[in-house]
Amino acid sequence: MYGDRRTDPLDQGIPDPEIFKHAQSDFTLEDGAEARNLNRQYPGVADGNPTQQLAYAIIQLIDTENVDFNLDMHESGTPDSYIDSEGNERSGSSLAYTLVCHPDALEIGAVAIMEIEAYYGVSMKLEESNRAFRGLSHLEIRDATGSLSFLSETPNPGQDNWRDKYDVIDDPDYPLTHRAGLQLQIIRSLFSAYEMMIGETVEVENLPTYEEVMQNGIFSFLN
Repeated sequence: MYGDRRTDPLDQGIPDPEIFKHAQSDFTLEDGAEARNLNRQYPGVADGNPTQQLAYAIIQLIDTENVDFNLDMHESGTPDSYIDSEGNERSGSSLAYTLVCHPDALEIGAVAIMEIEAYYGVSMKLEESNRAFRGLSHLEIRDATGSLSFLSETPNPGQDNWRDKYDVIDDPDYPLTHRAGLQLQIIRSLFSAYEMMIGETVEVENLPTYEEVMQNGIFSFLN
């Protein structure tokens, strides 16, 4: 079992609203359960519901620690096409293999994904935060704190609602080693791009490359 994108209703402690409304804007969604989605609640509310308080705490941590940039790591469905129940071919997730960047961080993101494709052969899409959608980490954290913000999406077969069977660890196309290794490499490549574009060195030790993870398996790095 793995986690849900939303806070457990028992932990939230209050019923979902009929519609979700972002606290700092007029942005709304018809699904009230999105009130329990952390990545809809930034920059949070100090005395709000538990999900809003968590978003607020993350913002305060980033601001207090003067974090220069941040990466919110996610997983989506896979890009595989499939046949629906009516026999129609459907496209897979458009989010898979995507790096979303705040407008102020777009050039750094572009350099990072070019490095990943050039050295490791993994092609990723680059997207800019859309200000029409509020509450998202890659938009709100930068606006609230000044920390350059990114969000990455790797493809997890367990998130394909059309699959009857899936193996989130050893899937032949999207194994955990590939997904975890790619997320680690995104971090490394963002460090490199940040140094190139901003001129400040990020020192990090014992963070493996994508190639090292693929050669040795993700479990070889776990204690």
